[in-house]
Amino acid sequence: MVIEISGEITEEDELATILREKEEWYELEVYDEKTSRWKLKGVYNSFLQMMDYINRALKGKKVRYRRIDQEEWTETYP
Repeated sequence: MVIEISGEITEEDELATILREKEEWYELEVYDEKTSRWKLKGVYNSFLQMMDYINRALKGKKVRYRRIDQEEWTETYP
């Protein structure tokens, strides 16, 4: 089977690899005041879904997030 993605013709077995490369995964951590450490809160494949969760469930807490393929964290206080 041949599949077209973004104008590129691709064999089916290459499809999973291409989709994985195009996905963006984000790590979310919350700062624990008691232990003074960052704790992993979740891993998301949607930036908007992660931000929605931060704004609903983590208001007033110190959080940080980053794309899994990057080193630099972004800190925020929702």
